[in-house]
Amino acid sequence: MSAKAQAVVSLYAQSSFAFVPLNADVHRLLDPLIAAKGEKEAIREASPITYVKKDDPPLLEILGDQDEYIPFSEATNLQTAMHAVGVRCDIIRIPGGKHGTGGWNKLPGVADWEREMTEWLNARLHHKGPIGAGIRARVAE
Repeated sequence: MSAKAQAVVSLYAQSSFAFVPLNADVHRLLDPLIAAKGEKEAIREASPITYVKKDDPPLLEILGDQDEYIPFSEATNLQTAMHAVGVRCDIIRIPGGKHGTGGWNKLPGVADWEREMTEWLNARLHHKGPIGAGIRARVAE
């Protein structure tokens, strides 16, 4: 059996540092690379979108469209790059969702993203069986 990933789920992740302001947290991460290679090359090297290739596993991105740190375009940009090389990339958009999953289950009209994620993984990994354990109930406010 191969150790290569068969499917990947990404929660509110950045795909490129090129279009997001380099805040203090990003500087802590990138400053050594910037010092060694310059800002443009450091940003390119640190950005996951740089490494998209045709043999990547399918990807499911899940993020809120009101994330205060990661613009929703990060997901659509990565999806476009993956589709361009023929790799499946799907997005679950959380309407009104902020960074992190903490309040997503309380937002009105939010998809049952945990169930959708599990169904997506099961389909990619050819798993069968019940879905539901550990999924937080939707809470109307």
